[in-house]
Amino acid sequence: MLAASLAAGLAAASGNLPAHADEREKSLAIVDALLSLAGEKGPLIVVGFLMPWYPHRGNTGTTAGERAMLALAADLAVHARSLGSSLRIRPYYEGISDLSYCGAPCDELNLAAYTDNVPGYGTLYELPLAALNKLAIPILNLGPVGKDAHKHTERIHEHYAFQVYPALLREAVLGVPVAYV
Repeated sequence: MLAASLAAGLAAASGNLPAHADEREKSLAIVDALLSLAGEKGPLIVVGFLMPWYPHRGNTGTTAGERAMLALAADLAVHARSLGSSLRIRPYYEGISDLSYCGAPCDELNLAAYTDNVPGYGTLYELPLAALNKLAIPILNLGPVGKDAHKHTERIHEHYAFQVYPALLREAVLGVPVAYV
């Protein structure tokens, strides 16, 4: 009985949304429907996670692969200076990156804490977390310089994007140790 009411409430919540609604909007509708089904009213705080979430990736130099990527990054920084530019080497990139798909350094308890607290996880959104957790691909994030990433006002630094970055990218690809190719 409860499962049927829950399923009907969730279907109604997602069915009332516009066709162009994204996963975040659908998740919020699910939370709202669950609160209504629970009879909750008034001011309250709901703790949970909205998607998309990408596992963090970093390079702390703890593995041979990470140290190889750090050495390559140092070489690229020298090459960038010769091109009139500079690179900052940081252990973590604070933005969204496809490098998240090269591993998910999370233990099972942390993964469960995430998946158990995402409205609609497994139906609206899912990451192959178990498979990602088995990967430990060494990473190097080299990208363009710009402003307002992922916004409609996004723009790039033209000289860097078309002159410096291609040379650095070529050097990075050619410089990856054979063991990681």
